[in-house]
Amino acid sequence: MPEKVLVNKKECAEMLSVSVRLVELLIRRRQLDVRRIGRRTLITMKSIVAFAANDGTGLAGTSQLN
Repeated sequence: MPEKVLVNKKECAEMLSVSVRLVELLIRRRQLDVRRIGRRTLITMKSIVAFAANDGTGLAGTSQLN
């Protein structure tokens, strides 16, 4: 079975070891790319990997959300 290309917010939060609320903030800030399928919001694995590889500067001011 091929690896997932898209994951939901909860799966994304678990992969990044953050809260779903922080994932939603990162989506609003366009730090994670999403695809909307119907009412579902799915995050691209490519953007998750890119975000995780980031040096962390994109999280300034979000420490209170974890």
